Amino acid sequence: ATNATDIATNTADIATNTADITTNTADIATNATDIATNSTDIAANTTAIATNTADIAAHVAADNDLDNTNEIQTLSKAGTTITLSNGGGSVNETVTSLAQNTTNGVITYTDEATGTQTANVVSTDANNQISVGSDGGAYVNSLAYEKIVIWAEENGALANNQLEWSFGNGATGQIGIPLPEAWEAYAVSFNADVNGGSDTVTMAVIDSSTNTNLFTFTASGNANNMVYTQILATPVAIPAGTSIGFRTVTEVGNVSDARVAVFLRRIP
Repeated sequence: ATNATDIATNTADIATNTADITTNTADIATNATDIATNSTDIAANTTAIATNTADIAAHVAADNDLDNTNEIQTLSKAGTTITLSNGGGSVNETVTSLAQNTTNGVITYTDEATGTQTANVVSTDANNQISVGSDGGAYVNSLAYEKIVIWAEENGALANNQLEWSFGNGATGQIGIPLPEAWEAYAVSFNADVNGGSDTVTMAVIDSSTNTNLFTFTASGNANNMVYTQILATPVAIPAGTSIGFRTVTEVGNVSDARVAVFLRRIP
């Protein structure tokens, strides 16, 4: 009875071992497949590592910079020097300039290589009515003056401090030509038919309404043909309401038969 039981037990164990052998055989086959897959993956990784190694070597050769502390740099400028921080070096900026001659108006451009080019603001052609202003720019004086002349005469001998000048009718004294508008005196003239070569006459242009001198001038000229003209260095303002007349201030010599004139101008 005991042997029969043992035989039954052994038979069951043999069946169990047979099943385990079958399972182990399947697992061994699976492991063989995994080993083959791993071998393929290892080969692929080996190839990828080799490729990456070559790429890194190529990058190093091309960039020659593996320092990750110098990737952000600052650009600065001092004067004409431009500098890159972190050892980036510096360069000198090229300089150009533009200048104008305020006397002739010519503009000069100087390039980086110190070469120059010029441009004329005002043409040098003859009869050009445009001139160079005080700042070097083109300037046109468009002032158009209205001009008049007031003159008087004396057909006798002149004498000192005399109101002896007539406006065509022979009348003399504290007389004049009233001006309704403001003018400025810019020139005078004097002419005498009888005089010595060294004779002189100091004349005053006066306001006859107040019998005051506005300004004086001294005339001289050739014997028996004293011709004198003068452009005033500074024009004299003549207010509206002034009555223009003349006075002989001082005569040196013997002067007679004369005419005197003052030239006035204004901007209309």
